[in-house]
Amino acid sequence: MKNKLGRREGEVWDACDELLGEEKKITLDTIQDKLEELGFDRGSPNYIYKYRKTWLDHKGMTMDELKALAFEHEREALRRESNQDELPKPLLKRFELFVREIKEGLKREYSEKLDSLSHENDSLKSAIKSLDVEKQAIELGREKLDAQVQQLESEAHGLADTAEQLKQENALLERDVISGGNLLAEVKDNYERQLEQAYEQHQAGILKHEALLSESRANHNKEREQWAASQESMREQHMLQVDALKTENMKLSQQLDKITIESRRVSQRLDEAVQLQSRQQTQIKHMSDELTECKQEIHSHEINQASKEAQIAGLETQLKEIKIAYENISQKLLKEREQSVILNKTLDKLLEEKQKVAGKELS
Repeated sequence: MKNKLGRREGEVWDACDELLGEEKKITLDTIQDKLEELGFDRGSPNYIYKYRKTWLDHKGMTMDELKALAFEHEREALRRESNQDELPKPLLKRFELFVREIKEGLKREYSEKLDSLSHENDSLKSAIKSLDVEKQAIELGREKLDAQVQQLESEAHGLADTAEQLKQENALLERDVISGGNLLAEVKDNYERQLEQAYEQHQAGILKHEALLSESRANHNKEREQWAASQESMREQHMLQVDALKTENMKLSQQLDKITIESRRVSQRLDEAVQLQSRQQTQIKHMSDELTECKQEIHSHEINQASKEAQIAGLETQLKEIKIAYENISQKLLKEREQSVILNKTLDKLLEEKQKVAGKELS
């Protein structure tokens, strides 16, 4: 049979036969050592396992039978050694006690590690619960911010309605001034052009504000989609950054509170400016009424025409002053609106940063 084997297979079979005759284990290491002892190469594990299998098949044995045979050989060898040199009983008892202490120490160590892992698991669960609570708080904060944005939008629409109402009132006032004669025609034309410019600037500011709001919403939706896509990948990293993110979140909340207070102040200033403008409009209307009365007095009292013309000139001067004051108020309104736009941009940036922080914490 061996004459038909390859060189490598024959070498492995010889090593296995030698080990079986010496009643030794037939493993990878013992086969390689025996090959070296016989003057062969150690060989690779792949073909050693392969040719050991063919040797077992040739012997009519399985791996379980081979292991059982090796165990019997070892037990027999131990029995022979114990018969030749038996240990004293006190020494055996001390050895058994030493083994028992080692086993108990290993059990205690294993139990302590198990308790430590259980404690860490509980800590992780509590941390996850706290993160869920923080997630809900952030969601509530985001809803409040959305409500504030909607409130700002409604205030912008209210300003547009106020401007339209002022335009209508000014149209009525212009018709009253036109009835005063050609003396006030030039004043009316200048006032109308300035009013139209102010209205166009106001409409442009409203359009710009709406565009910024649309862009903010688009960015908000985009950030939410990116957050939803990346929350799984960022969850493990977030566990290491929770403390830093909490501090950053507190700072952002403080900044947001400051911006909210400043926004309220700007809204109050806008309300005051609108009220002042309304008072100016009322004064203009009163002046127009007085001008009409003067015209009637001119027609009814031609003798006092010179004094009435002086009164009309004084009224025209006052009207010019009111016009200048109205222009100043319009400029203040524009500045306040620019500040409102800047505050809205700052709010949008804070919203984006808070959403990023929220995305990190939620992940």
